[in-house]
Amino acid sequence: MTSFVSPDFPRTHGGLARMTDGLSAVQALTAKANGAKGLAGALVAGGVAAAIVVADQLVNSLVDGDLLLAWIGMWAVVFALLALFSEAIRAWPSRLQNAIATRLQARREAAADDRTWSAAIADPRLMAELDIARTRAEEQAQARGETLPQWPFVRRSTSHLLPLRWN
Repeated sequence: MTSFVSPDFPRTHGGLARMTDGLSAVQALTAKANGAKGLAGALVAGGVAAAIVVADQLVNSLVDGDLLLAWIGMWAVVFALLALFSEAIRAWPSRLQNAIATRLQARREAAADDRTWSAAIADPRLMAELDIARTRAEEQAQARGETLPQWPFVRRSTSHLLPLRWN
């Protein structure tokens, strides 16, 4: 007698599916929080939390009759400050991000300059090209009446660039 068995096994692992769903949800939350609105919201929430802590310290020293009045006054001040500084709160994350990007770009350029200078010290042809480029830039700046450009490299004597004479 012949019997056929057709087991129904799932094609994906249940634990793995739950883990990928959870990780994609975490990625969506971090992407939302990394945006300008998410950071501004986090900053506002931190400021509100700090105001609540200060208000709690003040309220603990009051008697029960003045408690409601103190809370109403505190929230009126908090909402007034949020309305007053809402544009600054929204602009702050983008300014911070731009400052960080500028600093990273400057560090990258400094590292590239260091690599170029190290290579130029080892290769006289590259050093000659750097000296020629520097001289050309200085001549152009003087012709336009501008200040001379500042170079990240130390100016060396060009005597090593003179042709050798075999006399």
